[in-house]
Amino acid sequence: MAWQFGTIDFSTFGVMVSKSTGVLDFHKLKNDGYEWLDKDGKDYWQSTPKYNDREIILNCWIYAEPLRNSMGEITIKGYDNFRTKIQSFTDELKAAGKVTFVTPYINLSNCSISSGIQIVRETNYVQEQQIGTFSLRITVHGDSDYDFISILDKSSSDVKEVIKTKNLTINKTLQGEEYATCTCETNTPLTCGMYDWIRVNTDGTNLDAFLLPSTPEVQKQSTNKFVYNLRFEGITLHFKQMKFILFGESEFEFYGDLSEIAALICENVDRFIFFGNNRFTIGSCAATVKKLHNFANEDCLSALQRICGEYGMEFRFERQPDTKYKIYISEFESKANSVVLTYGKGNSLYNISRGAMDTSKLCTVLWAYGAAKNIKAGYRDGLKRLSFDGNPLKQNEATYGTWERTVNFDEIFPQRTAAVTGVLHVFPDTELPPEPPATIQYLTEAEKEVYPNGIFVIADNTLDFDLNDYLRGGLTAKIVMKTGDLAGYQFDILRYDNQYQYIHIIRFEDEIGGLLPSATLQFKPGDEYTLVDMDQPTPYVSTSEAALAVKAQEYIDQWSVPQYEYTVKTNPAYFAANPGNGFNVGDILTVTDTNLGISASHRITSMSFNYNSKIYDLTLSNFKKPTKRQQTEFRLQVIERAIFATKKETGEVIRDDKQPVGELGRTLLDPDNKLRVDNLILNGTIDGRMLGLDSNMPQIHLTDAWFEDHVGGNVDQAKQYAGQITIHNWAGINRFEVQKMKDNDEVYDPSRTWNIEETDFTSLDPTKSFNIYAKLNIAPGSTAAEIFLSEGHFDPKTEIEDGYVIYNLGNLTKDI
Repeated sequence: MAWQFGTIDFSTFGVMVSKSTGVLDFHKLKNDGYEWLDKDGKDYWQSTPKYNDREIILNCWIYAEPLRNSMGEITIKGYDNFRTKIQSFTDELKAAGKVTFVTPYINLSNCSISSGIQIVRETNYVQEQQIGTFSLRITVHGDSDYDFISILDKSSSDVKEVIKTKNLTINKTLQGEEYATCTCETNTPLTCGMYDWIRVNTDGTNLDAFLLPSTPEVQKQSTNKFVYNLRFEGITLHFKQMKFILFGESEFEFYGDLSEIAALICENVDRFIFFGNNRFTIGSCAATVKKLHNFANEDCLSALQRICGEYGMEFRFERQPDTKYKIYISEFESKANSVVLTYGKGNSLYNISRGAMDTSKLCTVLWAYGAAKNIKAGYRDGLKRLSFDGNPLKQNEATYGTWERTVNFDEIFPQRTAAVTGVLHVFPDTELPPEPPATIQYLTEAEKEVYPNGIFVIADNTLDFDLNDYLRGGLTAKIVMKTGDLAGYQFDILRYDNQYQYIHIIRFEDEIGGLLPSATLQFKPGDEYTLVDMDQPTPYVSTSEAALAVKAQEYIDQWSVPQYEYTVKTNPAYFAANPGNGFNVGDILTVTDTNLGISASHRITSMSFNYNSKIYDLTLSNFKKPTKRQQTEFRLQVIERAIFATKKETGEVIRDDKQPVGELGRTLLDPDNKLRVDNLILNGTIDGRMLGLDSNMPQIHLTDAWFEDHVGGNVDQAKQYAGQITIHNWAGINRFEVQKMKDNDEVYDPSRTWNIEETDFTSLDPTKSFNIYAKLNIAPGSTAAEIFLSEGHFDPKTEIEDGYVIYNLGNLTKDI
């Protein structure tokens, strides 16, 4: 009977087999089946069975005798020939590799020697015949456990390495990490390095890219055995590596909507050295409102995750055929998956587990509030925030008990957003460029006296109420621009002209001393703005309350029902029978189980995919629960942004008695640091006759009203002759109102005249002094005036009689 290992005939080397074990044994099945506890036997999903290695053991002996020449003389002793045969036989076996093993019974392919040979010499070495015994272990190889994975070059995308691994696993979290891990052994060191990549299909349709973030981790176990632990990161790796920068700053404020921020993030990621332009672009983005956002030393991924979270949006990446990516952003960035997850043999699940009820957001009683903006004093018995009738809302309290939550919807407050219908910009000469555009207006000489810092006005002919009636004491009303060149900037309102619906604004001084509006950044018709820091008319308050009620109802509808998290393990047999199906995070699919009372749609919030077994481990829920690591990162980012905000030197964040220092400064001073008188002294709050704001002439003027003492040489007589007294700033207004009248060719005359009748004073005591007073009737239309003498003092401001005002015109001194 012949025994031959590949081309090695045992008989050639004097090897005989005395006993064989395992030659006719069957391979053991290596496929992982699933033992259904309520079914008979194991269930195997693989279409082709795979088998484990098995071993054949041969008990052999080898014979050698001396070699003789033709004369019968010994040329090689038996022992030497014995050693030569052993060496040749073992050398041949070592070099054979995997071959077909021919036995007297069957031929076995894919065989190799599994261990070394230890031969025991059974005879004395001086004997001519030499015999040795040994055991030969032969491995009959079964099917490989390994998958072959191509690693592609980061630049050319050509295959750089092919590795064997049996534990490639892809892990994904909704709006979070995506990575792949595996181990492999090689005979020589791998040449792959940072940013080389693999591609894996996990959803049955698209290939996902995963990149090496660094030189791979390796352990050298021998000169020809290297063990690698490989971790490939998803495409979000580049977003983690790139900082979110604007104009060279990593700490900045940006006013914009989500699409604008996402576009900026894409521009930042494109700085990556191996990328070209527009590697990442926006595929689509849901419409969102513009907000003022703070960024402080964030990477692009953190910024994208946080801003999407603040807007209640989600994002996903979609690889394009040209190795570029599009980012899609919407409120619910998911797709419906037609697979129905059901437990059981022949169905899609091996097992299903339901976690404990999550009560972290359970809410059966909701106290919902809006922002504390534009809320007038005394609103709803002193509430500081916007509220609504029926607050708090209650839902499912009888079923799940009382779970109270307080939620502030700071984006909802009484407000009026409208478009600018007209603008006026008149700049000081000092700010005009050498060759100003033709559209730039100059201040006239007269305007320079009234408006030394320029004129900046927006008009809104749709404004349906008088702003002056809704100003709040101690707080300056403002406009916030929502669109246009000045979007995001906030401007204090200097005054409002209800007649023409003009809003005069105070220019804004930025952090580097620039003034806005400027020659390049200006208001334009059509720009949208919002009024803040002022009371709002009742219709706007009612509208915002209704919006708050709707938002609150949506919240309690979602969270008044307990949330559960499900974990499932898929049955690969089902997917082998239904090819083309797969999963991705965010997919919405139906889960049914009669015993657990489940029949609803749920989202995949995290998944793990074993590339070798094709088994998915899925986490399903209708809410996204951040990991502890994510929670820690978010808290640190919030703290860092808060530190950034409070360290700013602009006074708007440093408060004194709830009023920003910057706002107080703008109230007291013009942008050129001159005292802003008109904001300090409101028209009508003090007697205009005490100040000459609008006139360069005396306040009081007498016409023909002569006063004579010692009449007829008598020291006890005096006389007041008939005439007139005029107060030139009786109806004084501020300089802006004066300028408006002049602009409209109206006559500005704030004076008022009274008639003085002739009056004789007799029997005066020449030893006393007297003050001369004019007593003016201030009744509308009256011109009556009386001159009287008094030894006492009358304060014109405090000693005002009903219907009269008293002025001191002079004094009459004593003679003795």
